[in-house]
Amino acid sequence: MDNRKKYIDIYQDKNPRKGMPSRDGMIKNYSQAFYPLFTQAYNQRMQRGARGNGSSKWNPLLLLQDKVILDIGCGDGRFCYDAVYKYEAKKAYGLDIASVAVGATERYKTEKLKFFDSDASKIPLPDNSVDILTSFQVMEHFPLAKIDQIFQEFYRVTRQGW
Repeated sequence: MDNRKKYIDIYQDKNPRKGMPSRDGMIKNYSQAFYPLFTQAYNQRMQRGARGNGSSKWNPLLLLQDKVILDIGCGDGRFCYDAVYKYEAKKAYGLDIASVAVGATERYKTEKLKFFDSDASKIPLPDNSVDILTSFQVMEHFPLAKIDQIFQEFYRVTRQGW
């Protein structure tokens, strides 16, 4: 079974297998594992008043203000939405081989957010169009045969490399 079909089936709760999360389980896993860590670290940084020039070890590339973001494996799109409306990114794109196809990103679509039903080997964006590319808990799912092509796409769409 190809990855696209496998993840669409999971999002639609078809053919569930032991140990494989449902759509809500996949989104909940991301939300509970990574997102609170990012939010906590970002908020602590902002409370110290350091917006990119402080003494903290926070990487200035992770300051999202006025940046264009691409989230690979965007799930329901929450990170993309928050990147724009909470962390002041200029625009955010989300790409996913399953969640966009089944409508999981619909609630977050705005004029500053666009979601693509695609895999990471064919990113439908122009060269040098993205400041920050994220991919949280996704790379381990990339097909080994496409790894080089995916990394070339990451490099192609980012302005300063990824």
